[in-house]
Amino acid sequence: AEVDSCWLKPLEGKKLFLRRYEAQDAAYLRYCHQNNDFMALYNQYIPRHQPVDELAAKLQQVQALHPCQTKSADWIILRKNSGQPAGIANLADINLAHRRAEFLIGLPDPEDRTRGIALEATLLILDYVFNRVKLNKLTTNVYAGNFFSQKNTLALGFTQESFLREHLVDPVHGNFLDVYGNGMIARDYRSNSRISKLSRRLLGRDITAA
Repeated sequence: AEVDSCWLKPLEGKKLFLRRYEAQDAAYLRYCHQNNDFMALYNQYIPRHQPVDELAAKLQQVQALHPCQTKSADWIILRKNSGQPAGIANLADINLAHRRAEFLIGLPDPEDRTRGIALEATLLILDYVFNRVKLNKLTTNVYAGNFFSQKNTLALGFTQESFLREHLVDPVHGNFLDVYGNGMIARDYRSNSRISKLSRRLLGRDITAA
């Protein structure tokens, strides 16, 4: 698993194409990182003001490594019809010994969040996690103030496993943040009728099938 090329292949849906970060994505990632409203929902602990050239150099270094070396897999979400980026998605804290990883996804433009982009991208990543690289568990951590994301996470079939009170310190304002912890295991994924139905409609195939 630690050298398998299946980790590196892009993810393709009907309307979206997800590929690994490249040096050329530095400007877009910096645009995302400097969007305070977006980062408040997505990840408050990523440096906001990295120079583009430094970020590009870092991306180039990471691209040369296997996700099992970096413990992460990072994608730009691209619209197939225009090739323009719509957002970013990540697997973090990949742990092969325990066959699990943490999932993050974000769309900086609020209008894109009602167009099904996040849903199609999420289905592609679920397919990647449980079918391609064969992990057993996917987790998400959602800031308690992000009610929309937590509602959608549970509706898709994740189980809320924890509510961590005052778990993090807001790096901007210094106040404590509550966090929802959610998880989906392979057994529940295989029997999830909602994911089965959505994937047939949006991807043209049932991704829950073994």
